[in-house]
Amino acid sequence: MSFEFEYEPLDERSARTPRPPRRHGGSSGLWRRLPRPGRIAVVVVLVLAVSTIITSRERGSDQLPIEEIAATVPAVETSPAPTTTRRPTTTAPAVTQPAVVEPEPSPTRPPTVTTGVPAAVPALPTPEVDWAELALSVVYVEAGECPSLPSDMFSSGSGTVVLNGGYVLTNAHVVLDDNGRPCRDIVVWFTGSFEEEPSDWVLADLAAADRALDLAVLQLSEPVSAGRGIEVAAQQLEPGETIRILGYPDVGGLTMTLTRGVYSGMVDYGSERYIKTDADISEGNSGGAAFDEAGVFIGVPTAGVEQVGLLIPAGTAEQFLDSALL
Repeated sequence: MSFEFEYEPLDERSARTPRPPRRHGGSSGLWRRLPRPGRIAVVVVLVLAVSTIITSRERGSDQLPIEEIAATVPAVETSPAPTTTRRPTTTAPAVTQPAVVEPEPSPTRPPTVTTGVPAAVPALPTPEVDWAELALSVVYVEAGECPSLPSDMFSSGSGTVVLNGGYVLTNAHVVLDDNGRPCRDIVVWFTGSFEEEPSDWVLADLAAADRALDLAVLQLSEPVSAGRGIEVAAQQLEPGETIRILGYPDVGGLTMTLTRGVYSGMVDYGSERYIKTDADISEGNSGGAAFDEAGVFIGVPTAGVEQVGLLIPAGTAEQFLDSALL
């Protein structure tokens, strides 16, 4: 682009009406003092500036209006922030303990000292065993008409009422003869008091016997009170634990005895295992009942060997009853 300038004659410029002078450094005096080439340069600069402004208006600005910019931006869908649900846990909720307010120390009361050691919980007292009541479950057994014995003789021993009061557990040698043949006339005697001789009797039949185990079970013709039945189940004993034995020491006409000893371990005789104790087991105690200090049935007295008493464990008796009374 080129610009052409027309210069006016000097006489025409001087003929114009002069403008009033500017105050405080007006541009009229500076323009007059500029030489002609300087004036031409200023005019060229002004013309170029005006041309640039006009051209930019015709072509439009590089910046778009706000409305057009907004129209070109894709819409973004907004959704509420997701809600996070915490999974339930199986951990038990914390239990807040109430604050314990310690009393302020005083000259007459020393301050409380917390050692961090929990207080000892007193052991529950062992329930008292009514041995007189427990003795009512122990019976006297008399067996007559045994094949190997004379007609005027009989076998005798002790026994224990078991299950629901309809059966008596005893030794096999009490109701069998020396050849293992059963006696036919079996009578079970009961007492009403620990200090009294047995006076009530009931007939019984031999339900089952095992000579190897030396165990037999009798079925009463008339069941007694179910409360007299002793539970027979395997028990665990500790060395030195007290053992009590109830039974009739001799033939009928005598009262029951209660002897005491300790558990001294197990011993093997033949193919069977027995509880060993120093409790006295006389001939009439065979087939009676042995208890621990808490009154729990632990075995059947069967024999005494060199001042050592032998008991058939309650676990063996339990298995025998289960197999005999199926």
